[in-house]
Amino acid sequence: LALVRLELLEPFRTDDVLALIAKYSNVRQLTWVQEEPMNMGAYWHVKRRLEARLPKQLTLGYVGRPERASPSEGYAIAHEAQEERIVQAALAHKPDSANPAGSG
Repeated sequence: LALVRLELLEPFRTDDVLALIAKYSNVRQLTWVQEEPMNMGAYWHVKRRLEARLPKQLTLGYVGRPERASPSEGYAIAHEAQEERIVQAALAHKPDSANPAGSG
């Protein structure tokens, strides 16, 4: 498991990101992790810039909150539980498992 933090989203340095990914010859799965809902964070911004240029053996997954009208779960306890699921899914390298169908 390797964690990379992108500090600058614009201008997006696709070539630099791809060069970094290339250093990990055994990688098969990339996972974008964010605490914002899928429709509010940088996921779609990054996906559009990376996906078409990724090597064929790589896929781009997502760990984070599902699409929402609100940036949080509403109740502090539910928000904290969702954050814990996001962290655990990211560390377990299980894209999309932080948002099982019907949860949240």
